[in-house]
Parts: sequence; structure tokens; C-alpha cells
Amino acid sequence: SSVRLNLGVPFGMIAQRQRNQRVDAAIDAMRSRFGNFTIPMGPSSRKVLKALAENFVVLILGDQSGPKEAVFVDFFGRPAATHRGAAAFSLKTGAPIVMGFLVRQSNGTYTMALEEVDRSGLDAPDNEENIIELTKRHTAILERWIRMHPDHWLWMHKRWKHPEYFEQHQPMEEEA
Repeated sequence: SSVRLNLGVPFGMIAQRQRNQRVDAAIDAMRSRFGNFTIPMGPSSRKVLKALAENFVVLILGDQSGPKEAVFVDFFGRPAATHRGAAAFSLKTGAPIVMGFLVRQSNGTYTMALEEVDRSGLDAPDNEENIIELTKRHTAILERWIRMHPDHWLWMHKRWKHPEYFEQHQPMEEEA
């Protein structure tokens, strides 16, 4: 997205690069308007870890579909491929996951609501079960906010785009 946000401190934003280099440059210029910086999606782990170690805020869009190798957690009653990065970075560095939601006001302005994801009981950084659990927790918060403000979301991409997952995880039919 072309976020123009001034939090008072610079932040890094993980973002997918656009195919068109001019469009990508224009979007990046808007994102970096207040000293913020873009971390290209893909092999971004070192840049994210460096930013977190330097006490930067790192923005990750949590409603995007993950790759088919992602963590599948329930989202509106269906398993959805969900990026594991937020949970993995949080558990590895101790950085909290704070969900941010812009809520439109009747006068046309927005307020930002922030909600920290509960990490209690999840301290082991390389534990896959903890990554899955923390991913479930932040996905549940996202779902709750969408239910509270459904008019604020318009997805132009396929959130449940990996049908092979459903084919592999169908319940076995019992023989009569």
C-alpha cells in the first residue's frame, strides 16, 4: 500500500516490489516520505533483524496470503496460508507484535487503534509450535477487527488461494 504515516520515529516496512520499476519507485518515494524505509519481501530476514536490533518499528501487512509453504491457520472458518515472519521475528528477538488498525471516523478522519498480541507461554524462538500458536493469535485479532469494521476491508487478492492444501487435508471418509 502507499502508506504515508508519520509515527514520530522512522520505521521499516516489508513490501513486495512492483514489476514496473517506475511504479515501484513512486510507491517507495511515498513510503519513505518521513524517513521510513522499505524492506523488500523475500530474502529480507537479515534486514528485519537488523532493524529490530536497532529498535526500529517494522511494519508487516498481516492480511496478505502467504505462500503454500506458509503456516495454515483458521481465518473466518477456513485454513488460510499465513506468513510466519511476524511470529518468528517476535519469538527470535523478543519484539512484541502490535497490530495496528485505522478506523474511519464520521468526520472523515481516522484513528489508529493498537493491540499487542499476547505472547505469554511462547518464549522458545525456534519452536515451530510456538510460531504456529503466535500466528493463530495475531490472525484471530485481525479477524475480530474485520468483524467489527467489515466496511474497512476490500481484498483484491485471493486470501484462500492454495486449494491443494484443502485437497491434502480432507477428512477421511469412514467406510460403511
